[in-house]
Amino acid sequence: MILYMKIKSIRKNLEMKEVQEQKGITLLALAITIIVLLILAGITIGVLTGDNRIINNTKTAKEETEIANEKEILEKATVEAMGKNKYGNIEETELQNALNQETGDGKAEAVEVGDEFEVLFKESNRYYIVDKDGNVGEMNEYYEDKNPGDITIGKDGEKLEGSKEQPYEIWCIEDLVKLSEMVNNGDTLSGKYVVLKTDLNFNSNFSYMNPNTTEFDVYLGGDGNISLKSQLSEDGKGFMPIGKDVYNIAFRGDFDGQNHSIKNIYINKGANAGLFGAVYGDINTKKIANLTVEGQVIVGKGESNPLHAGGIISWAKNVLIENCHSEVNIKGSAYGMGGIVGMCQYDKTEIKNCTNKGSIENLKSNTGGIIGGVQTGIQVNIVNTYNDGTIKGDNSVGGFIGEIGGTVNIYNCYQLKEVTGNIRVGGIIGRINSNSNNVILRNIYNVGSINCNSSKGGIIGTLNSDSININSNNVYYKKENGLTGIYNKDDSKFNITGYGEEEWDSNDIVQKLNSGRETQEEGIDKSEWKRWKLGENGYPIFE
Repeated sequence: MILYMKIKSIRKNLEMKEVQEQKGITLLALAITIIVLLILAGITIGVLTGDNRIINNTKTAKEETEIANEKEILEKATVEAMGKNKYGNIEETELQNALNQETGDGKAEAVEVGDEFEVLFKESNRYYIVDKDGNVGEMNEYYEDKNPGDITIGKDGEKLEGSKEQPYEIWCIEDLVKLSEMVNNGDTLSGKYVVLKTDLNFNSNFSYMNPNTTEFDVYLGGDGNISLKSQLSEDGKGFMPIGKDVYNIAFRGDFDGQNHSIKNIYINKGANAGLFGAVYGDINTKKIANLTVEGQVIVGKGESNPLHAGGIISWAKNVLIENCHSEVNIKGSAYGMGGIVGMCQYDKTEIKNCTNKGSIENLKSNTGGIIGGVQTGIQVNIVNTYNDGTIKGDNSVGGFIGEIGGTVNIYNCYQLKEVTGNIRVGGIIGRINSNSNNVILRNIYNVGSINCNSSKGGIIGTLNSDSININSNNVYYKKENGLTGIYNKDDSKFNITGYGEEEWDSNDIVQKLNSGRETQEEGIDKSEWKRWKLGENGYPIFE
């Protein structure tokens, strides 16, 4: 009996231990399961919500499908509208009727704008441009700004500080005009940040919140009764540059275009003509960046001493200009006219990753595809930049810079188009005057023809003094122009090489340019220099 009781007790203890072990195993398994589920949940959320993830990709695919459907609807409506017109033209009423049939009344709105039509799909807030031939352009987004003309308030009513974290915002033409008014009335926005939040088109009704407002007419030079859109057109006074006075009233903030464009801008001023009339910067902390400007600038009318015009900035002091692109056609009379900057004065200016594709025609001096003139004592650096616009001036005309009086470094750049003038005309620099301290040229070329009666060169038109220090390497031009490379100077002294037409369409020069960017040189930072490849035009371009 005693033995039986001991055996029973031992068995009971073993059973309890087994149960405890099983409970421990179960709890451990449960804990592991929970951890695994949490990990999987995190992975799933990341997969669903992160960049390039399932939800994001699904949203993108949905938007792409909607855009494709809208374009298909618009193409059908356009064909139908043209078919109902006995001349095969598109009329606003007929296009609107066709859209109503395709989408339902009131769901899409067609507006005639000059030689084009804008069609807004109201549910998606997307609009498209249709030309007179019925071609449908790419999608544009329409944003409604609840406080147009107040850049200190966001489009949804939020208060903005103008700091780097809460920059002032431009959502419409009214906001851009207000920025101009603020600066020209004395608030230079020193220390403030401004961002462009969407593409703007001065010809588009959808770039205005109210194109018929007369709020800014007096500021723009009218009598208070002309609509904003009319005043900003070629029939009106045009846009007032941001910063109208070279010495006193200039923009002193930071402007980031966020890779948006400003199209069909029209400026007609006696002096300081450009999107920015004058900019005082801090090259270490402030900049004008990430912007494309298209349109027309006219300068010099009625001025006895017209000064400066530029596609981006008319007059620059101590400014970093980065990733800015001008497709502005500039003409008139100005002492300093350039595709990016009209005139650089004081301190230092840097131009990086910029392009000019606008044509320039100046009746006076200092005309350049990138900069009109660089005054004495100024340092200018230009990197990864090219000109693809025709340049015409009177004297001191260059594919890049009209005249240099300071220190200039041009690195990894090229010039493609025709340069024309009466005297002192160069493919890169028109004239280097005797006040210039130093000019460094690295990895650049010009293939544009040079039209000039005297003092011309494939790279530099005129050197005023033999004492000017020209430090050049990997610099090329086309021999067919019959140019020496440096007017009345010895090519070999400057290490500038002419190539025949048949020699350009090869990888030889591409390899030399890439070798030049890889070769280390003391005092020259090449870390930002772009690589080269052979372009479809037969000349080296950036990768």
